[in-house]
Amino acid sequence: MLASAVGGCGTSEAERQAERRRAAEQELLRKKAAGLDDEIAALKAQQPQGTTTTAATPAARPPASSRPCGAGVAAGRNTSCAFALNTAQEWVDTSGGTQIQVYSPATRKNYTMKCSIGLPLTTCRGGKGAVVYIP
Repeated sequence: MLASAVGGCGTSEAERQAERRRAAEQELLRKKAAGLDDEIAALKAQQPQGTTTTAATPAARPPASSRPCGAGVAAGRNTSCAFALNTAQEWVDTSGGTQIQVYSPATRKNYTMKCSIGLPLTTCRGGKGAVVYIP
């Protein structure tokens, strides 16, 4: 009899719990957003006077002289696609390293590639004139 009286109030316990969970999730998101706003403000405060920030540019394309190798990776004129893809994989595996060692299936040797991290393309150069463009 008590159950039917409570159930008649319009909102079940499960619905109240779900609403509390949604409210807690919303509060967590608000706190995260406030934390990100604080981080942005701190980074802006560290920026040298007289400089400006720019919005991300749309995806750039590698030079027309390069050839696509898949996954957005492109190889320069003196670079095989196998080496370009190995370079891209090594760059990812090293979390965006600026100097990486890459194996060339064509020569069966390892080469040092120096990567300039850029937006939207990272360019790695080294070996025997190899150039690799990584999105």
